[in-house]
Amino acid sequence: MSARMLIVDDDKTLCEELADYFQEAGFSAEYVSLPEEGIVRLSQNSYDVLLLDYKMPQFDGVEFLKRSKESLGNMKVFLISGSLAVPQMLKEQGLSSFVTHVFPKPFNIQTLHSAVNDAVEQVEKSQ
Repeated sequence: MSARMLIVDDDKTLCEELADYFQEAGFSAEYVSLPEEGIVRLSQNSYDVLLLDYKMPQFDGVEFLKRSKESLGNMKVFLISGSLAVPQMLKEQGLSSFVTHVFPKPFNIQTLHSAVNDAVEQVEKSQ
């Protein structure tokens, strides 16, 4: 699998661990720790998958999606959150269609990997 992945999370250690894990799984994975940097990367590069934290210091994942939705295209977006209210917030903001899946914290890395693989395979089959 050679899908390109961007990880946006203020927890640098988690970013590094996720990037290492997905690189070992065959993804081209990179990360940023500031949401502003993530928006810049999305505007400058093409990605297949976005792993996005909901709670970040500058602004949250919902605001990130609002600011970057023109850059998302067909990208598969996985939002990671400790809040059970996030799916409802996405719906209220009209952003549900941009998010493939919301993963609650703590999440199981194998479950996340499986969901990401399934989403990427669906895209590849439809092309």
